[in-house]
Amino acid sequence: MAGINAELWPLRMHLPQDPEVLLHLAETHATRGLLITLLGVVPLDWHWLGIEQIEPGRGFHEVSSSLSMRRWSHIRTIEPTTGGCLLRDRVEFTPRLAFLGPLVAPLYRAIFRRRHRVLHQRFGSSSTSAA
Repeated sequence: MAGINAELWPLRMHLPQDPEVLLHLAETHATRGLLITLLGVVPLDWHWLGIEQIEPGRGFHEVSSSLSMRRWSHIRTIEPTTGGCLLRDRVEFTPRLAFLGPLVAPLYRAIFRRRHRVLHQRFGSSSTSAA
């Protein structure tokens, strides 16, 4: 979780610490509630996390909902390349209030650009790709 929260800063996800819980969610298609906060203090959203698939070292597929999003789909793929890997995030969402879509889309793009920068700083090579 420290890695995910480093990627998301200043947002923070309060998820189970045990990675086996996430694997269980993928195996059972269950959901688990989690809180998203600003700086770990200001509550922003309640998220019902659903993991459809986890392929260790290759990626995952999350399908969730939240108080603000009727549907949230996040597919992360990791493809080996010479000297590293190519990481791609594909996010699709349906806000509960339609007018929020154009307002939050640039915010989500910025969050994922930052996530990719953090991952590149931690694991990166000489080239980058942010989605």
